[in-house]
Amino acid sequence: MSAPCEQLSPFLDGELSAPDMDTFRDHLDRCGSCRDNLRATWLIEQRLLSRRRDREGLGLVVLVVVLLLASALGGMVFAGGLW
Repeated sequence: MSAPCEQLSPFLDGELSAPDMDTFRDHLDRCGSCRDNLRATWLIEQRLLSRRRDREGLGLVVLVVVLLLASALGGMVFAGGLW
């Protein structure tokens, strides 16, 4: 692994200066290993974001169901429970 390859993590974290970012982008054009690692990292991040969106969406669905049930029961939902 060469020194430019060691810049992948700082590149992803936005920690490189503008000139170093340009240098690393040029390196990506020539280094298949870094491109593969960059692609794999991007895919992992996308999967994590997708799971987070799924969980947040599920939380919204649960809230809507609770509100509908409360409405059907003629009560109101408060943080402490159903009134």
